[in-house]
This record gives sequence, C-alpha cells and structure tokens, in this order.
Amino acid sequence: IKLARHFIGLQTLGLTLKRCYREMVMLLVFICVAMAIFSALSQLLEN
Repeated sequence: IKLARHFIGLQTLGLTLKRCYREMVMLLVFICVAMAIFSALSQLLEN
C-alpha cells in the first residue's frame, strides 16, 4: 500500500505481521477452538 510508505507506524506493523505470521495464525486457531468449546458448553448448560 502506498500509504504505508509515509507512516513509520504502519511500516512497523506490517513488518511485525510478516515476521509473526505463524504465531498470529496459531493464536487465531486457538481463539476459534476456545470459542467453539465455550459456546457448545454454554448451549449445553442452558438446556
């Protein structure tokens, strides 16, 4: 993105996301699994 060339904060954010891509994906997977487990558990407890 051309806008990122002018803002050092956006450059830093982009570089961080590139370097930590696998960790971010793993975090997203863990959040999705936890959300599925807790939603199923809450549904089970309601009924």
